[in-house]
This record gives sequence, structure tokens and C-alpha cells, in this order.
Amino acid sequence: MACRATRSQESFLRVARVRAGEAVVGRAAPGRGAYVCRDPGCVRDAARRGGLERALRARLSEADLTRLEQQLTRKLEGH
Repeated sequence: MACRATRSQESFLRVARVRAGEAVVGRAAPGRGAYVCRDPGCVRDAARRGGLERALRARLSEADLTRLEQQLTRKLEGH
């Protein structure tokens, strides 16, 4: 999203908007979604540029972004 990389869908992580605007990382999460690189910086860049909010059609607070980055880090570490 932020880096505009083109790869197979499996190489990206899905960020979805669920339950009244809460955003979560997970391929099986229902709701409005966007795909981001497996790089925590990509989430921050996508949010800074407004692309993540546009894709999810929701406002993301600083706390939301911090939570997303933590979820992404846990996914990448295999937890």
C-alpha cells in the first residue's frame, strides 16, 4: 500500500476494519480490508499518507496505529 510493491497476495498482510472502526491484522478478519507489506514501517507510511484510512474508510488514531504495528510485529514473529 505505502510502497506500492506488487507481489502475490500471500506475501502481504491484511488489515481489516471490524466492529465500529477498530482495525486488526489478520487474513481471515471480516470487514473492509487493505493489504500491506510485511514491514511495520509500511503500515506507518500508509497511515501517514492517508492511504490506510481511505482503504478502510475509517479514521485511525495514534493508539490504533500503535496497536496495528504491535499486531503486525507479533504476526511476523510467529506468535
